[in-house]
Amino acid sequence: MISPEEAGGATRATTLLCSPDGGGHPSAGAACAQLRKAGDRISSIPRKPGPCTLEYAPVRASAHGSWAGAPRHFSRSYPNHCVALRETGGIVFDF
Repeated sequence: MISPEEAGGATRATTLLCSPDGGGHPSAGAACAQLRKAGDRISSIPRKPGPCTLEYAPVRASAHGSWAGAPRHFSRSYPNHCVALRETGGIVFDF
């Protein structure tokens, strides 16, 4: 889920399923592969290099679910959607 932290924006959410890869995520296979490579932790996914504007439109990126039966939770704020995407590898929150 990507949620604006200030009024005026819409929350975006999708479902990601891995093994088998699917759900409503537009790049489920790539997102699951990225998570597998990072040891199932969004915080361990390497940053995707590239520029972002300095626009201040804070968002919170959140993911809640389970991996191999163990609960997993991730929630972090970023100054804008571009930074959220870059800091989390560019795929998991790209929907």
